[in-house]
Amino acid sequence: MLYAVRRCCVAIALSVLTFAAHSADTPYDLFQAEACQAVNSLLLYRGEGTQAKHAERLQQDLQTLSTQLAGLPSSTSKLASKHAELERLLRQGLTFGPSEEDMPWAYPEDLAEALRQTLLATIEASGGEAVNGLSQRIEYLTVQYLYRAYFGLFEALRERPDLYLGQTDTVLIASIEEALTDKAKNPQLQDGKAQARWKFLKVALSDMNSDDGAVMVGTRSGRPYAPLIVDRHSRALTERIAQLQ
Repeated sequence: MLYAVRRCCVAIALSVLTFAAHSADTPYDLFQAEACQAVNSLLLYRGEGTQAKHAERLQQDLQTLSTQLAGLPSSTSKLASKHAELERLLRQGLTFGPSEEDMPWAYPEDLAEALRQTLLATIEASGGEAVNGLSQRIEYLTVQYLYRAYFGLFEALRERPDLYLGQTDTVLIASIEEALTDKAKNPQLQDGKAQARWKFLKVALSDMNSDDGAVMVGTRSGRPYAPLIVDRHSRALTERIAQLQ
């Protein structure tokens, strides 16, 4: 009997240790990832011919984002204000006509700035802790890729190279891969499907020519951008990460 109880206690302890080893993203991390996903939905809507399915996905993202904001352990008036401005701009993006001329020339940069400020306010609301989550790094890099494919240059917050907000593919890809392939911290992301998704994303995101400061520029390899596929794989991967919370 004592042996059985001891085995049970050991099993419970091991399960606790295993759970603790998971590098689960916090609600603040997931909120940042969702903000990026909402921007990606707008980019797909504009870049793929204003299709209704992308507009519907954006509406769903905005609802999820509001729900996540309400559920944060702690928030600030600054975060609420930045979120409201981001939502306003995203909804505005649905009202423009289908041609490039229908969109104000300053809109892409205004949207990028609203996203950066929302993410920064989220980090501040978390007490500066929500800076290393996998999901927001993946989605933030996907924003940069989709901007390159559809809108042009996305400016990282270069005055803050210590944060993922100030980093491009040259730094983010290595940090994401280090975390994704860490068997101790992320044992549940070592399966073939998750690793295959990252393998594709790594190749595509590495091909983004972020070193070139021109507004519109092709990939390093000369191959066409693949925004739809990159978005699909990144969203699927971040959904897996969210399930570990």
